[in-house]
Amino acid sequence: MYHKQTIVSNDYGEMISNKSVTYKGRFDVESGYLFWAQRNFVKSFPDVDLPAEISDDERGKLDKLSHKVFESTNMLAYRGHDGITPFGLKDIGETLKLGERQTRRFVDKMLQLGIMARVFVDCKGKRIMQFYLNPMYYFSSTRLSLNLYLLFQDQLNEVLPRYVIANFKTMKQQKEFQR
Repeated sequence: MYHKQTIVSNDYGEMISNKSVTYKGRFDVESGYLFWAQRNFVKSFPDVDLPAEISDDERGKLDKLSHKVFESTNMLAYRGHDGITPFGLKDIGETLKLGERQTRRFVDKMLQLGIMARVFVDCKGKRIMQFYLNPMYYFSSTRLSLNLYLLFQDQLNEVLPRYVIANFKTMKQQKEFQR
């Protein structure tokens, strides 16, 4: 399938590219089958390594948890009868086959190293705990949201371009101004 593609910069409104593009179907003789194209996914990046303090066993546990990220949120959660349910410590422990004390020790270490973040949200009169994975290590989307950036901004500021950081700071100020 052929398509004319024009790319325009949202930042400056100028045309960056104007070209014809060929989109391959789900199956192509040269490149094969587009396998599970519409499935949820989590990416990790070969050039971004976990901190040296992480053991191989802990890497395996993080990998296992990364399969429990809900769609494009980077939140550990599952779809239940009541909708989306965030993982609590008990869910993390069950997933990793750990006892309560081991789970707490593991989660505390991941929080301390900035690999995970914990958020408390008030919803329908209940205080709900949510856990998120750092998108530098495991990322379930193609776009970094403001909320996810704010959870991990200390680590992300080391790798993001300055203009992206500036845009996120502006977005944060606008959001605070609207309250």
